[in-house]
Amino acid sequence: MRKIELVEGLRVRFPGRSSEFDEGVEIGVLAALMSIGERAFSRRVAVNSAAQARSVAEALGYTVALEDTDGGWVELSFSYGKPKPVLRLVHSR
Repeated sequence: MRKIELVEGLRVRFPGRSSEFDEGVEIGVLAALMSIGERAFSRRVAVNSAAQARSVAEALGYTVALEDTDGGWVELSFSYGKPKPVLRLVHSR
């Protein structure tokens, strides 16, 4: 049983439920945030949920960046739209 973050500072647990159920809730929360138009947000999810979270995000027009990993957890940052290009200074010789 693990704690699932619904919104910042609010976590829930589902005693007696399987890890698959927890993963489904995690993906459901992420999909809800994306469907209501959150422009940018971060969430800590189980490593097993990361691939599906990325897949759902890309289908809804979000980009996903891996921020940090900690044991069985991963911190993902979601932002709507294509990532902005990274500018680099190039010297000509």
